[in-house]
Amino acid sequence: MSAPAGLGTTRFVPRGTTRLTYEAAGDPDAPAVAMFHGLLADRAVWRAMATALADRGFRALLIDARGHGSSAALSTRPYPPTELAADALAILDHAGANPAHLVGDGWGAAIAIAVARMSPEHVRSLALMQPDLPGILASDPDPAGRWAWQTTREGRSAAATAAGKGMTDRALDLLLDPRLGPGWRARMDRPRLAAIKRYGGALGPILTGAEGQEPAPEILAALTMPALILRAPHPPEVDARAAARLAALLPAAALADLTASRAPDALAPDDPAVIAAVAAFLVEDRHGPSPTPSR
Repeated sequence: MSAPAGLGTTRFVPRGTTRLTYEAAGDPDAPAVAMFHGLLADRAVWRAMATALADRGFRALLIDARGHGSSAALSTRPYPPTELAADALAILDHAGANPAHLVGDGWGAAIAIAVARMSPEHVRSLALMQPDLPGILASDPDPAGRWAWQTTREGRSAAATAAGKGMTDRALDLLLDPRLGPGWRARMDRPRLAAIKRYGGALGPILTGAEGQEPAPEILAALTMPALILRAPHPPEVDARAAARLAALLPAAALADLTASRAPDALAPDDPAVIAAVAAFLVEDRHGPSPTPSR
């Protein structure tokens, strides 16, 4: 499968006094799919999926979040999800992608939700991999869910404090040890580890900005676009609970546990199983019924 036209070409979008970046691949007149990478990654993680989707008749927009990739660096002030969503909307408007399907991985899934909350008319559907949205457990009727959120919040608050003091390695340990296990650096491939180190300076503004920004259940219940939520069979408890809670709150959501091709307990944007699941959802959404709501 050859790379689609536009893949690898950086496009620039001004927003205020700063500059954001993205790639656009595929037919400019095809339905648009905007892709949001995970925390401490960049748009390159989506290139395999972009190629597959362009081959299926979509236009892929690969977005660098602020503080990542070629987009502008973050200042030291808190940067809340609403600002990240406003960045994304500026890119969608620049690309003429209104509305678009949104695909997000982890933290990128949280950005996609923020875009849908801020401007639902921009969103055709949501495909969310292992969404990093522990804050939705703050209102979980299950005490175990609320406890998982409380523990996660304390760890992230400590990570934000460490990052604000310039202790990036300590902040990374506080953030990632609970999710990946101690010693995660030794197990991670070099390109992913290099990206984490490269973008570690964004942790402070992002983690601080996210505090107190949990999406309210009634706001999520108002998002009626089709949604697919993917999680690995054995994710960290907080991720498993957050995905289930999100699926219960979104009116037209389907929750699927996906065994990935390379690492059964983790999902990656370039995994063939993930690409196939997202592509099937988008094609079905374009040509057929919405997924059966999960309850």
